[in-house]
Amino acid sequence: MNDMKNCLFEAYCEYTEEKQLEYQKTEQYQELQRQLDENKRAIDRLISDNLELKELFRAREDLLLKHYTDLETETIKAFINLIHH
Repeated sequence: MNDMKNCLFEAYCEYTEEKQLEYQKTEQYQELQRQLDENKRAIDRLISDNLELKELFRAREDLLLKHYTDLETETIKAFINLIHH
């Protein structure tokens, strides 16, 4: 059972990595990345002298990463459940 889960997880990771690489080549992704970079520079300028704001934005980034990780975990669980039912 664990071998199958590991195999499914590896296949899912390979698939999502392939799709992500394809998406990164699109103009839409490039534009979103430019906007994100611009926003990050603006935020860095705004918070550069304020330790409290720096901590707030660091906590925000941690929370975003946790939400993304939770989403990926739930996606994998749902994928495995679909295969087993």
